[in-house]
Amino acid sequence: MKGIKKFLLTAVAVAMIAPAHLAQARSVSEIQKDGQLIMGTSPDYPPFEWVDVTGGKSEVVGIDIAVAEAIAKELGVELKVEEMQFSALIQSVMSDKVDLSLGGFSYTKERAKQIDFSDAYLETVNYMVVPLANKDKYKSLDDFKKLRVAVQKGSLQETTARKLFPDADIVSIDKNGDSIQSLLTDRVDAVMMDDLVLVEFVEQHKDKLVALTDLPMEAEGQKNGKAVVIQKGNDDLTQVVNETIEALKASGELDEIIKHYTSKVQEETAQE
Repeated sequence: MKGIKKFLLTAVAVAMIAPAHLAQARSVSEIQKDGQLIMGTSPDYPPFEWVDVTGGKSEVVGIDIAVAEAIAKELGVELKVEEMQFSALIQSVMSDKVDLSLGGFSYTKERAKQIDFSDAYLETVNYMVVPLANKDKYKSLDDFKKLRVAVQKGSLQETTARKLFPDADIVSIDKNGDSIQSLLTDRVDAVMMDDLVLVEFVEQHKDKLVALTDLPMEAEGQKNGKAVVIQKGNDDLTQVVNETIEALKASGELDEIIKHYTSKVQEETAQE
C-alpha cells in the first residue's frame, strides 16, 4: 500500500511540474463544439496587427486578424483574439492557451522544434532603419558589424541580426515602437524591421529616419514568409489553415486584405 501511495504521489508531482508544451491542443471538432477559435497576437505590428481606435472604441485589426477571421469562418466559429507580448506567443500555443498564433511569424529551425507552421501567406524582406543624418555611412552589411542594433524580442529579426552580426550589440525590445524611440534618442544605432512594418514608423519620423532598402538583411537559409503558428502535431487544424490560405490566395482575397490594411496604416499615419 505504501508503495502504491508513493507512486501516486510521485505521479501527481510529475504532472504538476510537467512542461507546459505537453498540454493537449484542442482538436478541430472541439473548437467547433466550443464555437470559438482562440488566436494569440501582439497588436503592435501594423499592418499585420494593431489596435485601431475609432469613435472611442478600440479593436485589434490588421492582415493577420483578417486571415484568422477567414480560418474561423471556414471552421464555422467565432474568432477570439488574445493580446500578449510577442515573446509569449509561441509558448501560449505550446501550452494550449490559444489554438493558433499570428504575429508576422516566419519559419526558423529553432521555432520548428517547438511548434508547427502553416504554409506561408506573405513574403517580406528585412531592412535597417537608421537616422537620416547617418544614411550615407552604410554602404554594406559590414558597416553594422559592431553597432547597437535593436530588434523585437523573439522575432525573426532578432535571429537574423545575431547570425549576420555576431559581434554587434543586439538589443532585444518587446515593442517596435520602443525600438524606434531608442533609435530617436541615440540609445541604438539602427533598428531591423520587416519592410511592411517599417513604413509607418519611417513615415511618422521622415525628417529623422530612413529605411536602407538597398541593403536587404537576409541570413543564409533564412525564410521570410509569414505563417500561422500551430501546436506541434495538431495536423487537422494545420490542414484547415493551409486550405484557407490557399483559397484566399486563389480568389485574390488575400491580395485585397494586404492592400487594404497597408493602405489603412498609411492613411492613419498621414493623419497623425
